[in-house]
Amino acid sequence: MQKITFIFYSIIFFALMVTCDDQSSQNTQNDTEQTSSGRNIPPENELKIGVGIIALHPNYAKDTTAFFELYLNEKLEDSMEVYNPLHPEAYKRAKPKYFDAGKGITYLVCLGWKPGSYKVVINDETGEEMHLPEDSTRYVHIEWGAFIKESQFISRINSKENPIRRRSGDKGDILEWEMNEERLEVITTYEQFAKVKNPTDTTQSGWIRWAKHNKLLVDIEPVLIDSLLLSQYEFKSGNWEIKNTDMSDTLTVKPQIK
Repeated sequence: MQKITFIFYSIIFFALMVTCDDQSSQNTQNDTEQTSSGRNIPPENELKIGVGIIALHPNYAKDTTAFFELYLNEKLEDSMEVYNPLHPEAYKRAKPKYFDAGKGITYLVCLGWKPGSYKVVINDETGEEMHLPEDSTRYVHIEWGAFIKESQFISRINSKENPIRRRSGDKGDILEWEMNEERLEVITTYEQFAKVKNPTDTTQSGWIRWAKHNKLLVDIEPVLIDSLLLSQYEFKSGNWEIKNTDMSDTLTVKPQIK
C-alpha cells in the first residue's frame, strides 16, 4: 500500500514539474521575443509623457545635414545611428510625436536625462527609447509647460473628463462654454494646468488640465522653435533659462533619470 501511495505522489510531482518547465519555457520565449531585436520598446502601459521635447537647435537646424545622434546605450558607447529629419526615408524607425516637414518641425519626447545624455522616444507609435548627447549647441530641451505656452493652441483629448474650470485645480466650478471648435488659445500654464480662452468668445477664460500624473490630456499644435523664440532665453550653468526672471517657465527643466 505504501509503495502504491509513493508511486501515485511521484507521478503527480512529475506532472507538476513538467507543467512548470513548460510555463517557464514559454515565459522565456516571450521575453526573448520582446528583446530579441535589441530595441528599447517598453510595454504599452509603461509609455510616458516624460519631461518635455527635444528639438534641433535653430542655428544647427539651418544646416541641411543636421541630425539627431542616437544611441541605444545611455552612456553613448554603442554604434551611433543617424536621423536626419530632412531625409526620413533613410531612418524609417523614427516616428516623432511632432513632425511637420513643411514647417521644419521635428520634436522628440524627452523622458529625462543623465549627465551627458538625454533619453528620448524615437518612435511615438511603439514607445521605442534611445539616447542622444546633451549638447546645447545642437539640441534644445523644452519643458512641457513652456512648450504648450509657446505653441499657443491646444485641444482636449476628452472634454468630458477634462472640463474647463473657473480656476486651476480639480475642484473649481465647471464653466459651460458655447464653442464652435475645440481649439483653445493658451494664455499661461501653471504646473499641470493651462489657462485658456474660449475660441468663440475670447473674453471668456478658464483652466483645464494639460496632463494628469504621467498622461498627456491635450493635443498640442506645435510651432517652429526659431532663433527669435530662443532669443528670449540665455544659456547659464548648463541650462537654457528665460531672461525674464519673473516667469517660471524654462527651456530646460531636466529631472535626472535614476
